[in-house]
Amino acid sequence: MGNTDKGRSGAVRAASGDAANLILKGTHLDGKLNFAAQTVVSGRISGEITCQNTLFIELGGRVEGRVQAPTIVVYGELDGTILATEFLEICTGAVVAGAVKARSVRVDQGAKLTADLSISADLPASLDPAQAAPAPAQPAPVAG
Repeated sequence: MGNTDKGRSGAVRAASGDAANLILKGTHLDGKLNFAAQTVVSGRISGEITCQNTLFIELGGRVEGRVQAPTIVVYGELDGTILATEFLEICTGAVVAGAVKARSVRVDQGAKLTADLSISADLPASLDPAQAAPAPAQPAPVAG
């Protein structure tokens, strides 16, 4: 079995001996999720996702919501408020959208990135709940 980037599956990564969480095709998880080990998503995840290791989103996989991990590698779709404290890789054919903060970003030819993008060595350690939605504008006082 070849290990090309596009053809590489979660099962291949798990077989390497590293601990991994596998979200298989046809699975949909929704809610506040925390993964300590490397996580491979071939299904769908919605909500608030924190991964302490590398998060892989496979071709056909979709993750949406508030997502943070040291390294995020996208072959599928990622949409939301995203924090990659080390590295974000967007591979050929992948689609990434939303508010993205990363220390380093690589976008392959043929990938789609539609985002409010911030690349900085000085990133927050985690997503601040206050960043989820902008504060409502305060009306100016009216002199009466």
